[in-house]
Amino acid sequence: MYKIGEFSTITGMTTTALRYYDDKKILSPTSRDTETGYRYYDETDLRKARVIALLRDFGFSMMEIKDVLSNFESNSDLMDYLKEKAELIKSDIQKQQHILEELQSYITTDVHENKGVSKSTYTVEIKNIPQILIASIRYSGKYGEIGNYFCKLYESVEEKIIIGPPLVCYHDLEYKETADIEICVPISAPVSVVRISNRKLPDSKALFVTHIGPYGQLKLAYKAIFDYAAKYNLIYHEPIIEIYQKGPGMVLRGNQEKYVTEIYLPLLNE
Repeated sequence: MYKIGEFSTITGMTTTALRYYDDKKILSPTSRDTETGYRYYDETDLRKARVIALLRDFGFSMMEIKDVLSNFESNSDLMDYLKEKAELIKSDIQKQQHILEELQSYITTDVHENKGVSKSTYTVEIKNIPQILIASIRYSGKYGEIGNYFCKLYESVEEKIIIGPPLVCYHDLEYKETADIEICVPISAPVSVVRISNRKLPDSKALFVTHIGPYGQLKLAYKAIFDYAAKYNLIYHEPIIEIYQKGPGMVLRGNQEKYVTEIYLPLLNE
């Protein structure tokens, strides 16, 4: 049995931390002197302390550590939790990377005299969208998942039958936390792949505008196109279509300032 001071030296945990873990029911001593209140730890406590130290080094929160210890019976269980934590960290890195890219884009653009502000004078036109055969994946989820679905689509559709740039149909006319999104590529012939749909985008008349620059500034193009619709009392409907004439590849992102995105807002027939 080890006194708290001895146990502190062996584990590398301060006595303050050990008392905190005891209060939180994370690491309680095996026995306690009823008269003095002294805490005594044994080999089982030592093994648990080593697991706690490992989890703490890997960035587990107190709540996560408590979850692990309450269900931890073997090394296999520990490996399962470490794998789950690794996936959470990967997801967080992706989110942070997206925020970093948006931040860098904002920093490199002068708020008052940037290209984004000059883009507030977009030329909005009315164009006819010709009928086109597409292969698509439609999902309900986050806008940030679009890239992942494009990877799945391009892995499933033979390159030789893809006849144009990728596009997205947004089946909502408003921004949503969980959006109805369809990832598409134009094709010359139908594909027979599970979870890949084949359909024709109908020909229609639409408001059209071209955006040059990062996706984070697309909101400026949308403002221009909605302002135009309001000015001329035009009634539009979903899906909003974005065609990526020039954008990131599957691996390399390229220069975001040179991205070319076409936006089509279908109009109701008069």
